[in-house]
Amino acid sequence: MNRMMKAISLNAKIVVILALLLSGVHLFVKKAAAAEFNLPLNTNVKGVLTKNITSNTYTVELNKAGRFFLNVTSYVDSDTYIRLLDDENDVVFDDYTSGSSESPAKYTNWVDLEPGKYFVEIYNKYDWDENIGNYTLKATFTAANNNEVEQNNGTVNAQPLKFNQAVTGFLSWNDEVDFYKVTLPKAGRFHIDLNTYIDSNTYIKLLDNNNETVFDHYTEGSSKNPAKYYNWVDLEPGDYYLEVYNKYDWDDNTGKYILKTSFTPANNNEKESNNGTIEAQALPFSQTVTGFLSWNDTIDYYKFTLPKSGKVTFNSVSYVDETTFFQLINSQNDELLSDYVEGSSKNPAKYSKTIELKKGTYFFKVYNKYDWDDNTGKYTLKITSPVVLAPLTVDKVSDKSTVIKGKTAKNQEVIVKASGKTYKKKANSVGAFSINIPKQKAGTKIEVSAKNKYGTKKVSITVLDKTPPKTPTIKKATVTYVEGKGEKASTIYVYKGSKLVGKATVGKKGTFKAKISKQKKGSKLVVYAKDKAGNKSGSKTVKVK
Repeated sequence: MNRMMKAISLNAKIVVILALLLSGVHLFVKKAAAAEFNLPLNTNVKGVLTKNITSNTYTVELNKAGRFFLNVTSYVDSDTYIRLLDDENDVVFDDYTSGSSESPAKYTNWVDLEPGKYFVEIYNKYDWDENIGNYTLKATFTAANNNEVEQNNGTVNAQPLKFNQAVTGFLSWNDEVDFYKVTLPKAGRFHIDLNTYIDSNTYIKLLDNNNETVFDHYTEGSSKNPAKYYNWVDLEPGDYYLEVYNKYDWDDNTGKYILKTSFTPANNNEKESNNGTIEAQALPFSQTVTGFLSWNDTIDYYKFTLPKSGKVTFNSVSYVDETTFFQLINSQNDELLSDYVEGSSKNPAKYSKTIELKKGTYFFKVYNKYDWDDNTGKYTLKITSPVVLAPLTVDKVSDKSTVIKGKTAKNQEVIVKASGKTYKKKANSVGAFSINIPKQKAGTKIEVSAKNKYGTKKVSITVLDKTPPKTPTIKKATVTYVEGKGEKASTIYVYKGSKLVGKATVGKKGTFKAKISKQKKGSKLVVYAKDKAGNKSGSKTVKVK
């Protein structure tokens, strides 16, 4: 009975085994567990794959961000599989190389990584018997030495970027984007200078505070042939975000870059917003306004009122790159003028246009007609008209004058500036004015102005020299020259009767020596001086000795 039961039990086991085999289930002898090792940098490490050891794992610690290199020499017959994982078991790369014990495979790979723990796995992927053998691996590392502050992967945690200070950034397998925050205190030109060692494409984007794209560009280079990228854009004040990124998550778009920005303020004094007729900035006559067209402000409106019909002149100096458009419309939105100039920040364009206008209100528009990125920059604008300013004429003033006289509008205040002092007085009921001042030196510049609600009319006059030089003194008069002293820079004339016999210029020391045609002793000569203004001194009669 016992023998019968044992036979039945044995037969049952055989049946179970046969059933498992027929169903496709393979039975193997349990293999050894995968071995784990530390992988020191710059050290050759030997390993082996066998039928029982099908995988070896090596731990690598990176203390800094940088480029990790892995070199494997494999004597494994047929295929050696090589995998790199991060500390969350995400696969960085999974590759293989083919060789044999007689013709070993040489495998090299690199990847840009952030600091952390990583695992290199050498393994027999399909447990094939022929994928066994020895191998040697060596890991090396080059630090990026970046000084960007992580995490800076979005606008919320963007790293503040100071002007004129370079930052070294790094894009890697596990950090594909860097954000930098830039704050512009004024309107002006923002410059971006990028040197990139990234293989192969570096993408750079600028966003405004509403996440609208100002530009989105890329440049191509490598760690051996770094790319240089430069760009500028005219912007209004505010916060902006520079994004350096790996656009398509490609493994080879990683590496080090050096980013530097700078800023040139426009120093514009226009008043924003002035983007339409409703909010147009009032522009007084004869006053210069500095305006600025930018990526986010492509139009400026100015408003002026002409009190009576007459000529109006529009003057502009434009540093806009490259085309500046102008338009003049009346209060009914009828276009009266449409024009443009071409120039640049290095070669500014000058524009001047005079047009006859009727009494009324007008709007002058300066704008980027097609919203092109390069039609931005600084400009100046001045509107003048002879019909709106107070009339002003000034009489001549000499170095003997003690009064400034002239004509202007009735009861108009007149301002005189002379030798650092200011004198004011109102004209009378017919517009005549007379303002007392001290005597001024010849050549002094005097500014006379009259200001009304439309602007200031200015007249500049130069004090005339009406004071004759002193009569020259004679030291010696010979048959061939006359020698003496006189007013510096004046001209000495020597006459015999009505005939000019010689002349000379008085030198810096106040002396002269005038050569004359040969005279007889005892002859009488008349000597006088004349200054540059034509004033003539008294005469001196001398006898030739």
